[in-house]
This record gives sequence, C-alpha cells and structure tokens, in this order.
Amino acid sequence: MLAEIVARLRQTFGDQWGKDRALDLEFAEQMAEALGDVDGIHLAGLPERDDDHLMFRCWIDEPLGDLIAADQLALSVLAIVCGELLFTERRFEANELVYDFATGSADGGHIGALAFVGPRAAEFIERFRRRIAGTTTHQA
Repeated sequence: MLAEIVARLRQTFGDQWGKDRALDLEFAEQMAEALGDVDGIHLAGLPERDDDHLMFRCWIDEPLGDLIAADQLALSVLAIVCGELLFTERRFEANELVYDFATGSADGGHIGALAFVGPRAAEFIERFRRRIAGTTTHQA
C-alpha cells in the first residue's frame, strides 16, 4: 500500500517528493532526537538509507502489552517528526514489527520505516501470531 500512496504523492507534488537526501539527513537527526525523548524505545544502530527509503531499527525496552500499545509507541515517535501528512502501515516480519511510513508536505517528504527489534519485539510478534492462529486466548 505504501508504494501506491507514494506514487500518488509524487503525482500530486512532483516526481522528486521523498527523494531529497539532504532533507532525509535532517529528518534522520530529528528522528534520533525524538527517539531519545520517548520512553521505552531507542535507536538500535544508525539509521539506514536505501534508495529513497529510510530505516530506523528501534530496541523496545519493556514488553508490549497489546497491538494498541505497539501502535501508540510507534505513533508517539512519528507524531514528533511527522509533517503535515502521515501515512503509516503496520506489518509483521520474522523478528521485527515494522511501521512503514510516508510523511511530509507539498514541499517535500520522507519515506521510511520504524522497526521494533530485539527480544521484546520478537516476543510480541510470537504472541500475536499465536493469537491469530488460535493457539492462545490473550490479546496480542
């Protein structure tokens, strides 16, 4: 879905939307600062940039109680750095809970992902998968 949203944003705001490396560097610095301001999460390693996509892998300090708590944690970070618009999409990978995002304004934007990693994230993903499979009765 993110690719379709980015394509629409580029159709509306121009083909260079989300491709400015200098703006992405500033955004990465803002994201690192925001992660320092939010309790329970911190940057695990340096941000990565692949083509026009930024990746922020984040260590989760405490267990995530449920999907709402995970979403709130991700949005508490993104809300600090997002522009006039924000699209986010959650997906589960093997050991990462990933929030793909596109944010910015008509003047420029950023495309990336905030990924929860580490043992707390892996535990949460496993609980969620068991719940979906019907092998557990508690909320993930």
